[in-house]
Amino acid sequence: MKERVAARPRTLKELCAIYQVSASVMRRQIAIAGLGRRGGGYYYTIRELQAIVEAIGEPEGEDGA
Repeated sequence: MKERVAARPRTLKELCAIYQVSASVMRRQIAIAGLGRRGGGYYYTIRELQAIVEAIGEPEGEDGA
């Protein structure tokens, strides 16, 4: 079953697992899309995740949990 990314706030590590890429690749994709972190914080908000999914696309990976 495919997981909805924007269902709740996520960490970078969780995003990496969902998209099946390394942290450096994920940060680079987020930066290229112009969605770099504007404030501090450990979690990406739902609004930020929606923008990431729109810019990068839906993840092809499936949730292993």
